[in-house]
Order: sequence, then structure tokens, then C-alpha cells
Amino acid sequence: MPRHAREVYMRRRIAVGLVGLLGVGAIGLGGYSAVALGLPLPETAPAAVAAALPSGAEAAPQPAPFGSSGIGMVGRSEPLVVAGDAAPRPIASITKVVTALVVLDRMPIAEGDGPTRELTAQDEAYYQDAIANAESRAPAPEGSVITERDALEAMLVSSSSNHARTLADWAFGSQEAFVAAAAEWLAANGLTGTTVVEPSGADPRNTSTIPDLIRIGALALADPITAGVVAQTTADLPDVGELTSTNALLGVDGIDGIKTGTLDEAGACLLFSADAVVGSRTVTLVGAVLGGPDHDAVDASVRALLASAVAGFQELTVPAGTAFGDYRTTWGDRAAAVTAADAALLVWGAETVTADVALDPVTTAASGAEVGRVVLATAHDTATVPLVLSAALDDPGAGWRWTHPER
Repeated sequence: MPRHAREVYMRRRIAVGLVGLLGVGAIGLGGYSAVALGLPLPETAPAAVAAALPSGAEAAPQPAPFGSSGIGMVGRSEPLVVAGDAAPRPIASITKVVTALVVLDRMPIAEGDGPTRELTAQDEAYYQDAIANAESRAPAPEGSVITERDALEAMLVSSSSNHARTLADWAFGSQEAFVAAAAEWLAANGLTGTTVVEPSGADPRNTSTIPDLIRIGALALADPITAGVVAQTTADLPDVGELTSTNALLGVDGIDGIKTGTLDEAGACLLFSADAVVGSRTVTLVGAVLGGPDHDAVDASVRALLASAVAGFQELTVPAGTAFGDYRTTWGDRAAAVTAADAALLVWGAETVTADVALDPVTTAASGAEVGRVVLATAHDTATVPLVLSAALDDPGAGWRWTHPER
């Protein structure tokens, strides 16, 4: 081959080789780009943020200066305040609240005023015995017909001891059978500090503690029949007329129940309930004062205890936008996990709001996307609030993906 021809041939061979190499390189780069751009982005795990949560101010309860006393909130397992004698004390006619609940457990009022009873000679004898023993009573003429609610109203509104005994016979057949049923009911409700040996409260061996009485009061309010009756200031009894409540505090300071008690061995007593407005909600309180020198002293102590308990409640707010988590992506985006709405929580005294946070890992997400939740809690309240992103966590784009294949 002539020299000129060989040179042309070699130049063509070199050109073809370069083109081949460039093609292979392009294919390789294209494959790399496809792989790099197609790899999934790494998840970003959140870091916890210790949010500053509010606390309540110290409460200043004012328990009674005698006997024993205390108050609690319906729905809370422990009383707010218990003071004085911790041992079971005689409860006098507060016993009748237990009697009502035990009777209604056996003989519930399904509709209207419940079943009727024609009063017997024994029922009238109970009335005569109550007169002889200077007990609270209401007439029970033989042959008169009353409903179960009539008997409950006589017992709980005017504190009729003879109607307590009538109800015990009516529901259980005898006083002894009632006592056995009351013991079973107390045990079933965990009221281990309470003893009932007869239905009226005339026997000082009927005893209880402040925590048990708060629980008994809450049970009475949970039953629509007893809750309605203990709030009545009067009752009309067939063949007898109007009876007046022994509870002088009904309608005072929001008090709507529950039962008075008076006995030499017990002193003056009151199991009470009241509704109070705290911030945006209404709380129901139940309390008791036992062993007072008289009912004026008990009533004054009840009002002071109730007012101090209500003053101890506060509604604390954890505002929207409170951060509980922090997201930082490997490509430099950052966003906080913040509460999506305000949360108002009820506290009593120097309680602190606590937080239980659950957050999800994230790759990309828009601002405002929900990424978890926080359960805010106090001894009296809980609120579950969604946690959302304060800013977007965007896709980093092709450039970052191409230069970070190791992700």
C-alpha cells in the first residue's frame, strides 16, 4: 500500500476508535445518571425538642377546722384535698345515699317513677319508731300507695329514716338482707373504708372515710335518679304533702346536692356536690365535711372548702406552633414539628403539663404536612394534638442526587 494511502487508513482507524470510546463513555455516564437520579432519597429521622410546658400556681385549700373533710373532682381517681381524721367516722344520714344506690341496683327505675307499694302496718310502725327515737321521718299511713321515687324523695330530700327502712324491706325483703346486699355493693365498688349496718344512719356503726364518701357522691351523681332527687329542694309525698330538703346549701355557690347527716356520735355532716366553671369547661366537685359542731359551722366550712378548691383550678394553654421535633435533611432543608392547634388543659395547683410525642421519619413533605402527634396530659385532662411541619422539606433536585450517589 502506498504511503499516502496507509496514512489515510490509519487516520480513519483512529477516528473510529475515538468515536467508539466517546460512545462507551456516554453510555456509561447515562447509566450512572439514571442510577443516581433513580435512587430513593434517605429518610430524615426527627430529633426530639424539649418544649417549655406551662405549670399551674400552688393551690391554697381550706379544709374544715374540725372532724374530717375533703373534696375531689368527678373523673379523677384521687381527692384534691383530704384533711383531719383519716379513720372511718360515723356518717349519720349520709348512709341514706348508700341505701338509695343499693336499692336502685336491685330495683332500678326503668320508666316513670318506678313500681308502687301499698304501705303496710310495718311501714307505719317504722314511722312510729322514728318518732319515738327522735329520728328524721315522714308520715307513712297504712294503705297509702307510693312509688319507688316517692320513697327515695322522702328519704333523700327530707331524710326520712322510716322510708329508708321501707325501701330496704321493699327491695330485699328484710333489713338483714339489705345489710348483706349493702356489704356486697360496697365491696364491688371498692369502698373498703365504709361500713353499713342498717339503712337509715341512726346507728353510729355506719361509718366511712372522706375518700370513700367522695366516691359515693360521684356514684350518686352518675345515677340519673339519685342525681335528680338530691338536687330537689322540696318533694310532694302522696297523702302527706310537701317535704322540704334538709340541705340548706342547695342553690348556693353552685351546690346541687347531696345529703346531710346529724347524730350525737357523728356531729353535723354534709356530703355535697357542685358544678364550677373553669376557663372553657365545667368541673363537677364532690366533697364531705364530717364531725361539725352544728350545721351552720359545717355549711360555712363547705363554702370555704369549695371556694378554695375552685380557685385552685386553672386552664393552661399550649399554643399552636409549639415545637416538639426537629427535622434536618442531609441536603440541608430544615423544619420543626409543631402543634397544629392550641390545646387547653385543666390543672389543679402546681401541676405541670407533660408530653408524650410520636413522630414519623420523613423524606420530602409540604409545609403543614402532618408528621406525628403529641399527647398533652395533666392529672385531670388530656389533649391529643397533631404535629405538622413548619416548613417544606423539598426534593433536593437532580444536581444533588447526581453528586450524592452514596445516599
